[in-house]
Amino acid sequence: MNKRRQKLDISVLLDYIISICIVFNFNIIWNSLVGKDWIEDVIIVAFGIAVAFRIAVEKNISRRNINSAILFEILILIYIVLFGFLNSNNIIPLVKLAGIIVFVSALVIIEGIDYLNKKLLPTLEKFIILIAAISIFFWLFGTQLHIIPYTSIEYSTWSSNIILQKVTNYYNIYYETQSINFGDIWIRRNSSIFTEGAMCSFIFTIALLIEKFISSRKNVAKEMIIVVALITTFTTTAVIVLILVYGFAIAAFLNKKTKFMVVPVLFAIACILLHGIMADKMMTISGNSRLNDIIGGIKAWLHKPILGYGYRTLVIHYGYSNSFIKILIYGGIYMIVPYIMAVCKAVRIGFRKRRKQYIYFIIIYLFVFFVVVSPFNIINILVFVYLAYNNFLDCNQRGKGIIHD
Repeated sequence: MNKRRQKLDISVLLDYIISICIVFNFNIIWNSLVGKDWIEDVIIVAFGIAVAFRIAVEKNISRRNINSAILFEILILIYIVLFGFLNSNNIIPLVKLAGIIVFVSALVIIEGIDYLNKKLLPTLEKFIILIAAISIFFWLFGTQLHIIPYTSIEYSTWSSNIILQKVTNYYNIYYETQSINFGDIWIRRNSSIFTEGAMCSFIFTIALLIEKFISSRKNVAKEMIIVVALITTFTTTAVIVLILVYGFAIAAFLNKKTKFMVVPVLFAIACILLHGIMADKMMTISGNSRLNDIIGGIKAWLHKPILGYGYRTLVIHYGYSNSFIKILIYGGIYMIVPYIMAVCKAVRIGFRKRRKQYIYFIIIYLFVFFVVVSPFNIINILVFVYLAYNNFLDCNQRGKGIIHD
């Protein structure tokens, strides 16, 4: 009994370490602070070690899963090595990316879908909710009411390596990185421990998607914390996510007769709201900058459409305002194809098996993936590896996949 309890405790601890690494790998402010760029490498190494130990302590692993993982990773590595041979001047970053994919693949395939549903994703959600609760506390009592004073001032290289950005720091667990103006009123965004509000809203969105579309036990308190945290980021992304999540939730709740009458009305209202939000966004400097980045990125990609400019190669005068453009510029069609194949097959399976929750998850996830510039972080690779593996080896025969209907 003690040995079983000890094994359980170790497994839970490792799941938390893996979850922490997943979140911390996603554009945390610490990695962009002056002199602290080494943190990213430490997180990747810690993630790899935690995954290796998590697999080692798991006894109920089938030989079929191990063989599937080996086959999948061999194919992926061949694909990456070929890309590096054809078009990459930055070998070390490409090796890091390959390492992340290998460990994520091993975790997803060897541990299986039930592990994601019942252990890793709930643990990931809990950790994100903790971050959200802490951020709300400091945003309210520190940033807005000034009851809690900030402890220090740091300098970030997120916006530029030349012009440093000054950020106020609260005990190294909350940072003020951005403000937004409403007329003559300036309000600080809740960016928690991330480089900007958009990155923060992405992580909070992941927790909301887990709670609404994955978790078998709904918790109103958890959901409210996530929603409030999203609202305090004051980002267009957060507003659109909330409209989509609760629009889909309402549509799924209605019966067939009511749905036939109500869904068109909800769709029209959502379209009007989204159109207004996007129109207002395009009137801002940020909106124009994103649009110009997309246009410039497409023009840059058209010069090297097949293989792009090389992984992590800086293309002067072209910004990277979304993940899709960044992938195209780094690796062209060659690098974007696996992403597209995984999504197309996942959507096809979702419609074929009538998994509405699955489709809702994919739609909202793809939206935040598109608008946030982080296509190569652990959390995004985790989702796409699952989609690719689930379709590549038809693993959905072991269950309904990530999403339960």
